[in-house]
Formats: sequence, C-alpha cells, structure tokens
Amino acid sequence: MRKSVRRAGVLSAGVALATGIGMAPAHAATPAELCGSGYSTLETRSIQSGGTTVARVSLLYNAGTGYNCVVTVHAGPSVGVATYTLARLEVQGGASKSDPGTYSQYAGPVRLSAAGRCVSFTGSITWGGATRTYNSGWGHCG
Repeated sequence: MRKSVRRAGVLSAGVALATGIGMAPAHAATPAELCGSGYSTLETRSIQSGGTTVARVSLLYNAGTGYNCVVTVHAGPSVGVATYTLARLEVQGGASKSDPGTYSQYAGPVRLSAAGRCVSFTGSITWGGATRTYNSGWGHCG
C-alpha cells in the first residue's frame, strides 16, 4: 500500500510544481513519462475484465542505452483503486525483474538491458474477483 501512496504523491507533487495548481494531476502519466527520457513505445496491450479495459501493459525501448522498460497502467474503472498490479520483464537467457504490489495507478517501471536479445513482458491486475494477465511471449529481438 505504501508504494501506491508514494507514487500518487510523487506524480501529484510533480504536476503541482510544474503547473503551480493544487495537487490534482492535469493528466495521467503515460508509459513514456514513467520510463523516462529516450524511451519509445514498442507495444501496448489491453488487459480486460468483462469486455472493459482495466489496465494496459506497455513495452518500451531506449535505443541510446539498450534498455527495455515495462509498465502496467490502470485504466477505466481501476484508476485510483488500490489493487494487485504487476509489471514484469524478462530477457531471454538472462535476467528478469518484476514489480508486484498493491497500486492505485501503475506498476513499474521495470527496466533491464536487452540490446541484441529477445524479451518477454507481462502485466497483471486483480479486478472483478480474478487476476487478469497479459503475457507477451518472446519477441522484440534485436
């Protein structure tokens, strides 16, 4: 629970400082904003519950550093609701890293060096009494 409070506060405080207006964010953070400068989106997949998108998991890449990044961002009715959320990244034949927890906005960012290697990414959220998951399989090799 502590991480979701910290993250929401960091986003709100950053927007407040940038805009000078209250503590309410002007917009939801995008995957590129969460991963940081130099990251471009390679793929985004929706995670649904009963036909409604409740989260999106995104894989990004920074060509300058050779790092991939994964974030799972709450969407629709799950925004602002603290629930189990996971972002996971695995490099084929190498490291894996995940960020599981009870979050109200997003899990991640999870970053790993993957230049010249295939990666797999996963996003999960518990919603509607079940954990909904997207697993990519190996891809984005190079």
